[in-house]
Amino acid sequence: MAVQLEYANLNLYQKLLKIQNAAAVLQKTKRGFNFNYVPEDEVLAKVTGAMQKYGVMLSVSMIPGSCEIIPREYTIIKDKKPPQEVHDVIVKVEVEYKWTNVDSPTEQISNNWLYIGQMEDASQAFGGGATYGNRYFLMKSLQLATTEADPDEYRSKQRQAVNDEEFEAKRVEEEAAAKLKQIKADIKSIGAEIIAITNNKGTVADVVAKHNNGNKNLSNIKDYSVAEIIKNELLEIKTKLNKGEK
Repeated sequence: MAVQLEYANLNLYQKLLKIQNAAAVLQKTKRGFNFNYVPEDEVLAKVTGAMQKYGVMLSVSMIPGSCEIIPREYTIIKDKKPPQEVHDVIVKVEVEYKWTNVDSPTEQISNNWLYIGQMEDASQAFGGGATYGNRYFLMKSLQLATTEADPDEYRSKQRQAVNDEEFEAKRVEEEAAAKLKQIKADIKSIGAEIIAITNNKGTVADVVAKHNNGNKNLSNIKDYSVAEIIKNELLEIKTKLNKGEK
């Protein structure tokens, strides 16, 4: 498997995220048993293509002793039809999926999964369970979305969600910056009052430095909680000075 050098240094989690982004959303193009679904070949086409690009292998093995074959006999009764006797089997097998970073083979991630199939023939039940289980493992482990609509519509919603999140993060950041700017203005105002009373800039500078890693520069304060401590201490000093206390 030829892996592009730009991806060789990615760890396995980073590569899986790349694969998830590449597959992203799958369209339900098949119909069976009265519902629409994504066929296995479409899932494999997107996922394995990205696995080859980013250098990731996926292996699956049956957990020894986990296979169960359960014979069943039951009667199906439908309106205006004679009862139908059914003889089939349920096959259950626990499996382990293992993702491996091709560029660092000791880096692996394991996930347990379960195959369940039901048909008249045990081997067919196992095959059906394996096909269905494999398809759903890939979709659920990588959190791939499925849609009956145009995949581009889903991607548009994804982009909008990201944009909304970035907008909210920017709003919070701007709000925090405004709060910090305001409290710095309060500190400057209180400090000016203290200096006017004491005719000494040293008191204010010392309080700022004490809580600001030794830096006396008010503009250097980056943390709102630090600014709040400085403001409260300067308010106490101002109050004492106004009362004539030292």
